[in-house]
Amino acid sequence: MYRVTLKTVSDGAEVTEALWSKDLAVKSKADSDYQVRLLDFLVSNLLLGQAKPFPTPAGLTEPAHGLFQHHVSGTGYPQTPTESKKPWWRIF
Repeated sequence: MYRVTLKTVSDGAEVTEALWSKDLAVKSKADSDYQVRLLDFLVSNLLLGQAKPFPTPAGLTEPAHGLFQHHVSGTGYPQTPTESKKPWWRIF
């Protein structure tokens, strides 16, 4: 679970604070560098419609990549769309 604080800037928004669940940190034993890459993937792909590859944590073997990606983000494997899709949600 993440909490991201955004600040409006002239050309969009920028992250001023990004926090992640302490329980998740203890259970997953993932480092903060990986969490930064994962949060970047989630925001970029799910909110902004970009096409960044899913970051896999160190030590994860190839057959488990797709299952892990789907478990974490609900996206398909491999995450390599060729064109941006319209988001399924709409902000009013």
